[in-house]
Amino acid sequence: MKKRMLGILSSLFLLIGITSSASAYGLENWYFDIDGAGGEGAILISEYFDLISPNLVDTDYVAGDTTYNFMNYGVTNFSGHDGGTPFPGGSNNAYELTAIYTFEGTADLVAKTNTFTSGHFDIYFDDGTGYAYGTVGDAVTYFGANDGNKIASFDLLFGSGDIKVDGLPNGQLSVTYQATDMKAGYFFAPDGVTDLSTLSPISVTMGFSTTNASHVANPSQTVQDELTDYAAYVGTVPNNPPSDFWLSANGQFRIDIVPEPTTMLLFGVGLLGMAGISRRKVS
Repeated sequence: MKKRMLGILSSLFLLIGITSSASAYGLENWYFDIDGAGGEGAILISEYFDLISPNLVDTDYVAGDTTYNFMNYGVTNFSGHDGGTPFPGGSNNAYELTAIYTFEGTADLVAKTNTFTSGHFDIYFDDGTGYAYGTVGDAVTYFGANDGNKIASFDLLFGSGDIKVDGLPNGQLSVTYQATDMKAGYFFAPDGVTDLSTLSPISVTMGFSTTNASHVANPSQTVQDELTDYAAYVGTVPNNPPSDFWLSANGQFRIDIVPEPTTMLLFGVGLLGMAGISRRKVS
């Protein structure tokens, strides 16, 4: 397979890793301003953002293999926060918070594990004047998820998870990303004043912590068109795990403030369904 892939405050908080339960860690009562310097103002986030996320899994699996490489391509809509509370919607009720992400690694069907080695995660704010999430864009705009103003970026540090013999995820999955950039005016500490982008250095990790994966047997044509475009996938996706296939995921995006020698901010995403993995065979 051609591998394309893919600091803060803090005396109050102890390092909390990505654990077997998404709810086992995470900062409480922090603030988020969806439009940055706009007119909405920061809102209280009790714990997390809500996620909706289709995914494509690209692997180089060949029949009879017990190990293979994979790449996950996912797009996400943060549909609200704390279990269904909507974000402020602007004058036209059309504000959107979205993301695109990747992670790649290796799978072992005998050990029934995945190991993640690299990847990337970008978060965007859209004021509704461009694409809406879920609409077809073009070769640069994937599923409408990367339209708008990029407000944070992350690179993958490490990850692992269990899979079934058919290659689909099974049980706990954890993927950790580190922030490389955060824009001012969006993310704030529990004091409601400290802008997390002012931390120096900015050091963030972001994880998928999952319990179930939902294999999508018949994804919509829009999902297929946009994610195959994102993956630069040539041809028809077989959708036959452990060959290429489609997954859906719903879950949570959490942040945490982690005191270390240099203060760190930890981002976690706890998904109820795994962020998919996709595959492309080596020619």
